[in-house]
Amino acid sequence: MSSKSKSRYTAQMLSYRHAFHAGNFADVHKHLGLMLCLESLCKKEKSFSVIDTHAGAGLYTLDDERALLTGETNDGIVRLLSYCEEHLPPSALGRYISLISPYIKSNSYPGSPEIERSFLRDNDCLTLIELHSTEINILRAAMEGGGKDPRIHIHFRDAYEACRALCPPHPRRGLLIMDPSYEVDSDYENTVHSLEVVHKKWAEGIKILWYPVINHRSSEISKMKSSLVEMCERSNTPHLCSELILKPGTDDFGMTGSGLFFMGVPWLLEDQLRESSAFLKEVFK
Repeated sequence: MSSKSKSRYTAQMLSYRHAFHAGNFADVHKHLGLMLCLESLCKKEKSFSVIDTHAGAGLYTLDDERALLTGETNDGIVRLLSYCEEHLPPSALGRYISLISPYIKSNSYPGSPEIERSFLRDNDCLTLIELHSTEINILRAAMEGGGKDPRIHIHFRDAYEACRALCPPHPRRGLLIMDPSYEVDSDYENTVHSLEVVHKKWAEGIKILWYPVINHRSSEISKMKSSLVEMCERSNTPHLCSELILKPGTDDFGMTGSGLFFMGVPWLLEDQLRESSAFLKEVFK
């Protein structure tokens, strides 16, 4: 990549701020899947590692002007909580709501780093990677507000380079979650390449890839998923694709759904996500 192309790539990548979208329907879907995998890891006493490649700010306030501007929080987690006042959610989704509710009551929404931290035990390890020069400082403040936690390691560096360099982690049991903004065209290829390298070095780790379902990107998304399926089949790795589709075919450029691809599938994950996704479609229709 030329220096000019690299500068343009970095500028595009660093223009993204998740505060505009925190707590939207895609966050609900993504964080539900993440929570279920963390629950699975916690069923055994053996310690585990978590690597979060696009950590973001870690914690978001519900009355942030960016969230208020888009209204995605109200259309996401706030709508879900309101709906569940009169409708009983599936067990897995109920546990997610129990996890999230204390934050909502304090006018905040936890990003994936805060959710991951909430599951850490004494000998577990969390590695957070973020390249945005503003988000990294917010992330450090959120994660180290009460003093540095020896279980948490924060890296100010490129996600794709870092995850390839930092795998396999110690302990080797654990998971990696990757959720780029996909505002840069090369993200679709970079995710596949990075996950291929990571999987070769750390086959036993669960890998979770989040992606947006966008009609005008259907070709890139299809190619990305096909490459991941082929990768899993070559290595005999169980895999699962979970998509929460809300507006199929109705919007060429907006996000019409949320996708999760799992390399390594904890027991009961598929059933839990299927049941929860059916409920969420009713909530967000």
